[in-house]
Amino acid sequence: MRGGFDCLAGRVLGVGFDLYAGHRFVFVSRRRMHHKVLTWDGMGMVVTDKRLGRGRFTLPAAKDPSRTVVLDAQQLHTLLSAPETVPVVRSTSRITALAALDSSGRM
Repeated sequence: MRGGFDCLAGRVLGVGFDLYAGHRFVFVSRRRMHHKVLTWDGMGMVVTDKRLGRGRFTLPAAKDPSRTVVLDAQQLHTLLSAPETVPVVRSTSRITALAALDSSGRM
C-alpha cells in the first residue's frame, strides 16, 4: 500500500470529507493485511501504519461504489485491534533453495 500524507489527504478530500474535523480515516489494502490511519491531531496530520504478520482485517461491506464505509467507535476498534485469523499461505521455494545452499555450501 503506497501513499503518504498528501496522497491519503487527497483521497479523503476527493470523497468529500473534512480533514480537520478530528475523524480517523482508515485505508485498508486489497489483501486486508495492511492499513493506514490518517487523522488531524490539532497541530498536524498523523499517519499510523500497521502490517499484519498473520491474519486479515475484517471489513464491513461497502454499500456505495466509492467503497467508503462510515464506522462507529466499536466497529473502528474491532477493525484495528481484532484481525480475523486465517492461515496465510507462503511459498516454500525460497526456504527449499536456502536449505539446499546450506547443505552443499554452493549454489
